[in-house]
Amino acid sequence: MEGDHEVEGLHLRNYIQSRFRTRPEDWFRWQFSQFRFPPGARILEIGGGTGELWVRNLKAISPSWQIYISDLSQEMMDTAREKLQKLLPPPACTVCDAQRLPFAGATFHAVIADGVLDQVNNVDRTLTEIEQILARGGCLYASTGGEDHLKELREMVNVVAGQAPYGRSSDQFTIENGARLLGARFPNVERKDYVDRLVFQEAQPIIVYALSESSMASTLTGECLVRFSQLVEQRLAERERIEIISQKGLFRACKT
Repeated sequence: MEGDHEVEGLHLRNYIQSRFRTRPEDWFRWQFSQFRFPPGARILEIGGGTGELWVRNLKAISPSWQIYISDLSQEMMDTAREKLQKLLPPPACTVCDAQRLPFAGATFHAVIADGVLDQVNNVDRTLTEIEQILARGGCLYASTGGEDHLKELREMVNVVAGQAPYGRSSDQFTIENGARLLGARFPNVERKDYVDRLVFQEAQPIIVYALSESSMASTLTGECLVRFSQLVEQRLAERERIEIISQKGLFRACKT
């Protein structure tokens, strides 16, 4: 099933990023360390996937928080609910579109959008929804990639396909323009960067990672996949290792 494939792909990317990172602290724990939630906070994560952010930080979760997780995928929410069933109180898992959030205004003290705003069709509409459900003084924590994120991987796919597997449009939410897009709605915007290098000495994890990305997987089929595998093997033979940059950033934007 397509949903099961999405869940598996997300698991693979999270595992590979954690396994081959060079930074001591992984992305999920670093990101969580930047959050500032008050006691009794109502927190919503949109596009929460399988709940990995919370799974990786179970010991840091306050029992006073009310956690809500949403995602477009029912399979993702089922997986998140199963993983976090022992968390007390258990999070509420809701299937919904980030561009049509089914929550009352001024409900949440914090909204988390981890790698979501660069994926939605309409960033402005999504930010309108988030602004409406945030309480006064509440904060949006929005993460995204930069222009260099996975550039070595994208370049190899481009070599064998003759075209970029995916690009960034001028209105897509990125590290580079995130402060401007958020600043139009939130007066207080801060940015913190997380830059890592994934280091590989074997081809298979690189190939698996590329195939776990739907945009790359749609390009890497048939003969193109064969050429990609050969290119990865060739570069490893020449260099003994392949380094792929992981360039991410986290914005904190608060409502007055």
